[in-house]
Amino acid sequence: MAMALGITRMNRNAHPTISNLRPPTARRGLLRWRANAAPTRTKSAQVTTYGAPICMLARNNWRHLPPARRMAEALASAGRPVEFYFAGRPSDLDEQVAGVTYHCLPLDWRAAGSGAERLRRELAWGARFLRIATRHHVELFYAHNISAVPWVALAAASRHRPWVYQAHEYMTAQDCSSINRIYLELERLLARKASLVLCPEPTRARLMAVEQRLQQMPLVVRNAANVVPVRRNDTLRRWSGATGRLVLYQGGIDATPQMLALVRSVTQWDPGDCLILLGWSSADSRAAIERTASEFGISARVRFHGHVPHEQVWPLVCGADIGLVLYSSANMNERYAAPNKLGEYLMAGLAIVYTRCDGLSDLLGGRSFAREVTEPCASAFATAMQSLTGDTLSMAQRAAREYAESEYAFEVQARPAIAAIERLMDPQ
Repeated sequence: MAMALGITRMNRNAHPTISNLRPPTARRGLLRWRANAAPTRTKSAQVTTYGAPICMLARNNWRHLPPARRMAEALASAGRPVEFYFAGRPSDLDEQVAGVTYHCLPLDWRAAGSGAERLRRELAWGARFLRIATRHHVELFYAHNISAVPWVALAAASRHRPWVYQAHEYMTAQDCSSINRIYLELERLLARKASLVLCPEPTRARLMAVEQRLQQMPLVVRNAANVVPVRRNDTLRRWSGATGRLVLYQGGIDATPQMLALVRSVTQWDPGDCLILLGWSSADSRAAIERTASEFGISARVRFHGHVPHEQVWPLVCGADIGLVLYSSANMNERYAAPNKLGEYLMAGLAIVYTRCDGLSDLLGGRSFAREVTEPCASAFATAMQSLTGDTLSMAQRAAREYAESEYAFEVQARPAIAAIERLMDPQ
């Protein structure tokens, strides 16, 4: 199966070092990367090795990190060797995908234990990365999110190399774990030493520049999707039995007041419309949502699809008509939301219904393909849905795809960052 997907799986025992992978035909220079070029999937681990790699680190599985993965693949396709170290299970194999070599450093950061035990695991994980990363020549280090910052900063300082910080989450001390509070304090000490900071939302960038006392304003790279063909399909329609519009919510599914109001609003949608909930949910949340649907007699129109691997999400998104983005201002991360799902919805040509929060309102307010729900109640959701029918829905879908291709594509969003990384690696 892995070989059929063009993925090379490598023996864990054969992973002691950075391998300096680089195809012999790769052209040097990140700016030569073609925006519409699909990444090449390597079918063999036997490749010519030369040049020094970009060394990336993330404290999560790479499959769950679309923004970091997209940047890694863009750099690799431009001819820069990229090695991506990630936290995973001991059973996770090293892999080579689209020119990026992914190395697992085992860490279960969700595992139970005392604060001291969890801290000891974090320190051992970071120390293992430092032992590997500092033994070899690296041109540039790259940290994805706050938990990679101290380890990448140390590695870069020891080798006198530039480093990039991709700030994905916007955390505050009030809404994060004790371990992440430590990382948050370290971010405040070290982020200003980064050669380049990337941020997914403009207001976040301005706040970070002040709070972290950064030397320069972060570059904004929205969490956009790559430009890819849209292949409409009826997979979701056949699965759900819907005869009307398919309204898709993708992501973590919690029985919040917003979600329950959305479910109640289905009673006011057109007959045959169906709400698809795609993602993980706790047993309690699922029971509460199903109970609400049952009370209103709409159980057949509110369907849980469940969680699927990220690579299987795109075909399902392409089978929907309207995409839902539900956030509040409960914390800074949601207030200035920068969701991956939005980029996928737009690239698939879905009309958008979203709840009001500063980040989304600034981006989507007034656009023909989007409808804002100002008060998250059933009637407000129903009004938004009623405005997206027939020709209006078709025009909104075309406008969403056009906007994605022209402005909200990763290739467009990442261009300034690619140029900045090029200058860091070739300052002359």
